[in-house]
Amino acid sequence: MSMTIRNVRLVGVLAFLVMMVTAGLVEAASFKENLIPVPGDANVLILINAAQARESAYARQLRAEHGGTPIMDQSILSGPNVERIVTAARLDLATGEPVWELGVVSTTNEPNLPRLAKYLGGRLDTIDGRGALQLPINAYIVLLGPKIVGIKSPADRQAIASWAYEATTRSEVSVSAYLKAMAVFPEQTGT
Repeated sequence: MSMTIRNVRLVGVLAFLVMMVTAGLVEAASFKENLIPVPGDANVLILINAAQARESAYARQLRAEHGGTPIMDQSILSGPNVERIVTAARLDLATGEPVWELGVVSTTNEPNLPRLAKYLGGRLDTIDGRGALQLPINAYIVLLGPKIVGIKSPADRQAIASWAYEATTRSEVSVSAYLKAMAVFPEQTGT
């Protein structure tokens, strides 16, 4: 499977996951809780402050143009339950192919894994004592905290268990100093 198709599938599942979470009020927070689950060997990082992006002039313009249509209301950035989104990967720089990919979403409510399993066709599981969902697209969704959910590919159960354990016991961000320094821009720019 090419990197492009794989990324589209992972982002699609992440978007669906976010849409399935019960709507709630957005609270301000930093990206730290979303970055802690990211392994230290990540060399790609994308951060989105969804709460700020939802309130941007561009988002207001889109809502005005589309009149709050269901598509606009259900988009990954306009869902009122999504606060912050971090996507990360470790790319093999020689081939451009991902070694692993993940997404971490902070929300205002915990997702309903049985409901997600019904819609995504996944298999419910428990990993490191946490609710999980094995997806048919070679990825796992794992509840990392009451309002933090992660999705990681490939779906190697042992690697996912190790990642979930590290993600929930680590207290500091482990990405490179360069990526850590770049992580301040979404807070400053609101995107």
